[in-house]
Amino acid sequence: VMAGELIERPHDVFGLAMNLEDDNVGCVLMGEVHLVQEGDEAKRTKRILDIPVGTVMSRLSRGRRALRDRLIDTHPGAETNMPNKVRRIK
Repeated sequence: VMAGELIERPHDVFGLAMNLEDDNVGCVLMGEVHLVQEGDEAKRTKRILDIPVGTVMSRLSRGRRALRDRLIDTHPGAETNMPNKVRRIK
């Protein structure tokens, strides 16, 4: 198992491999985790979790817009000091 690899579990639950140890692998579960039980089978997908940049940028943009709107509502005039774009750092 690779760090960051997706692990497939029953009931359409996926895990993200995090802690790689000699005798076990810790993972973050995503999905209906209450359906997962000890002893359930786990399968390697041999795929690293990836998220398209557009998805991340659109969510950052929505979050930034919500914070800006809240700031403007509570501190009128604050919008003059705010940059207009989120910078992408490579």
